[in-house]
Amino acid sequence: MMSKPINELDRRADVAIIGAGTAGLAAYRAVKAAGKSALLIEGGAHGTTCARVGCMPSKLLIAPAEAAHAVSRLEGFGLKQEGGIKVDGKAVMARVRSERDRFVGFVTRGIHSIPESDHLSGHARFVDNATLIVDDRVTVRATSIVIATGSSPTYPAAWQTLGDRLITNESIFELTDLPDSVAVFGPGVIGLELGQALHRLGVRVKVFGRGGGAGAAQRSSGGFRRGVLSRHQRRRRGLTRRRSCCRVVSRARRIGTGRALFVSARRDGPRGQRYGFGAFANHARNR
Repeated sequence: MMSKPINELDRRADVAIIGAGTAGLAAYRAVKAAGKSALLIEGGAHGTTCARVGCMPSKLLIAPAEAAHAVSRLEGFGLKQEGGIKVDGKAVMARVRSERDRFVGFVTRGIHSIPESDHLSGHARFVDNATLIVDDRVTVRATSIVIATGSSPTYPAAWQTLGDRLITNESIFELTDLPDSVAVFGPGVIGLELGQALHRLGVRVKVFGRGGGAGAAQRSSGGFRRGVLSRHQRRRRGLTRRRSCCRVVSRARRIGTGRALFVSARRDGPRGQRYGFGAFANHARNR
């Protein structure tokens, strides 16, 4: 018996889920477990943030950095490493990408097992509180809609003139070699852990941020909080910083060949705007 064809122009579900990342997939499973119909909508690459650009590839970069750091401290234990250690940047990044792709493969195989009637590719925008339009061609009507779109790094539009020297925590793992030096803008958890990893792998690193704070408690309602890492701790980690955002822009324009500006700043904006949330994104940026 042939299955009933899917009407690509009019889809209905009890719950529509925008975004097939970790949160979206969890929502999908919960809806199906409750015996309801679900439609999973994804406009980008599958594989979840964690597997593609998040904790998994970052730990793959941190692992060789920690190994190199351990070797550098051997003499403190009465051990000697003749000739020092040489970091093969191309080999390091090739392993990061290879293992990352393997992890993503596990996730995408799970997504491909979802019935065709339960997923839809494209970018969604709201028509009203119960109706979506996907890629201006498919109407989706649902009793409930889950927004699980994730976020994207944000940076001044003028920095786009840096071309491929401008990298983010979403593109850094596509590098085929380690850069000579990196300016990290955004001293939060992601910026610090990747900045430290790059430093331990021989990359010259400078970290820039506002207000003197760093790490998990960087932001407060009044801006960035002071503390978390003392000056002595930052020196031990090989990290230096400058306080003025304006100086970051002027310095970025003078970054030489083989250098990069790594952005790990507040994550909002671009993805939300795809789904008609521009007002919320603009509010977040202007707070």
